[in-house]
Amino acid sequence: HWPGNVRELEHVLERTVALSQEDTIDEVHLPKTQATDVPGGIVSLVLSGAENVEMTSIITDVEKRLIDWALARAEGNLAKAAEMLGIPRSTMQYKVHRLGGKSQKSPEFDVPFDYEL
Repeated sequence: HWPGNVRELEHVLERTVALSQEDTIDEVHLPKTQATDVPGGIVSLVLSGAENVEMTSIITDVEKRLIDWALARAEGNLAKAAEMLGIPRSTMQYKVHRLGGKSQKSPEFDVPFDYEL
């Protein structure tokens, strides 16, 4: 699991995308203290030749996928999913409503995300 909360992950991803000159961002591009705590495959952001990237939409998609992943792992239990992501249950409930996350068990994500443009 991600060692911090969703907001910390967003900040790490924003910084990594902004500073990277690579087409592919993977866990090796994350700060050492974060990368060592992240299981393989949790961060894989592929910018396959994209000329423009709208960071807000990427962050929103990543957040939604993390929430879906946590809900699937927690079998739809909001409190457990929120705990997995290090956020309060009320925040999880708000984000599920705002982002349209799945509120039931969903096995489609084995890892939180693999984002491709």
